[in-house]
Amino acid sequence: MSEERRHEKQDEKRDDEKGAEKWARDPVGAAVWALILIWAGVAFLLVNAAGEGGVTILSTDIDDTNVWALIMAGAGVLIWLGVLVRVVMPAHRRPLGGSIILGTIFLIIGAGELIQDEDVELWPLIIIAVGVSMLFGFFRPRRT
Repeated sequence: MSEERRHEKQDEKRDDEKGAEKWARDPVGAAVWALILIWAGVAFLLVNAAGEGGVTILSTDIDDTNVWALIMAGAGVLIWLGVLVRVVMPAHRRPLGGSIILGTIFLIIGAGELIQDEDVELWPLIIIAVGVSMLFGFFRPRRT
């Protein structure tokens, strides 16, 4: 019986190693973060190339003071695109709650800074997004 138990332990260890390898190789996550870095570089280049006046994107003047808002909004969009890829492609599925929350936070903070309207407060949307994400997590069927 100890021989059988030893084989079971070896099989479990092998399965755990395969699972760890699967999570370690994440081309979608690597691509998303690489695109975020590229986006940040492009945003800085746009602002630097435009000079002191900055650049206008969607009727918003982007300069040294709010380039980080543009980067955060773009990062939020890219993270959401990564979530969409994971939903559409079953080979790259993994838990999405953290990515949804992070993408939403980046997008709302970035967009809120770019809008710069005193009458529009977007930060409460972060709390709503976290709550909605939690609700989806509670009601999602669990695998056994």
